[in-house]
Amino acid sequence: EFLVRLRLRATNRNRVNQVAVVDLLPGGVEPSPDRAPLPNADFRDDRVILYADATKDVQTWTYKVRATNTGVFQVPPAFAEGMYNRQITGMSQASKLEIVKP
Repeated sequence: EFLVRLRLRATNRNRVNQVAVVDLLPGGVEPSPDRAPLPNADFRDDRVILYADATKDVQTWTYKVRATNTGVFQVPPAFAEGMYNRQITGMSQASKLEIVKP
């Protein structure tokens, strides 16, 4: 098991209300059954969706996932979108994740 950290902040405004942050999980990873509860979060098999307001101050969420397979996996970028204003968007960088046997 390991921790995933997501950060969100508004860059062009002081506050952006009602934003959905979608973190698609890479292959070989699933949310841990004993993850810490997050307010306004929806845990699914292949993604975690957070609902929040973005402000100028950075907000951080941390949750636990577990490896289900070994290998090198592409980590898709997390993205944010206004729930009622689709012109508000944001995206993180993609990366790679290597899972090895302990």
